[in-house]
Amino acid sequence: MKTRWALVGLGLACCLVLGAYGTWIVLDSAAEAAKRARADAAQAQAEAAAAAMQQEVGRALYEAGAGIQQLADDLRAQSADRAARDRAEADRMVREADARFEVALEGLRSTTERVRADRSPYRVRRVIDGDTLEIVDNGGIRTRVRLRRIDAPEMDEPGGAEAKAGLEARLLGKRVKVTPYARDRYGRLIADVEPAM
Repeated sequence: MKTRWALVGLGLACCLVLGAYGTWIVLDSAAEAAKRARADAAQAQAEAAAAAMQQEVGRALYEAGAGIQQLADDLRAQSADRAARDRAEADRMVREADARFEVALEGLRSTTERVRADRSPYRVRRVIDGDTLEIVDNGGIRTRVRLRRIDAPEMDEPGGAEAKAGLEARLLGKRVKVTPYARDRYGRLIADVEPAM
């Protein structure tokens, strides 16, 4: 009789554990989906900023072209003295248009670089050892990552400190691209990690 109740109790405990594991998987999937949604929203915002900058550059070029064309039409219709003065004015306007174009182009370059850097929502917050690090997303959520296919020495083994220093030099504080594969028995994300371009 006691054995039967023990088996019933064991069965109930297994059901509770499996239910909790299923809930954890669902919550983990929802968190990953929320991370992806935040990353997609940030990328869309950055792309919209780049498109707006491209429109500004186009508008500046169009205005500069229209101004130069108007001056050219006026020059043909006026006398030689007036033409010389207008030519000087046209040169000044061209220089100003060139300067505005350079400013707009520099802004576009800057925006493009920010878009490329911001596409990765993860930054390496800390290196734990030669094959484990902690990343943080744009929302501040921290995740421990075990590098896939890397087996570095532990910190108390020969070469452990060097492995950690090498990983810190390469990734610490930088934005990274994370390609997840699974979770290990300690709950760490097993993933490929590379610097974001």
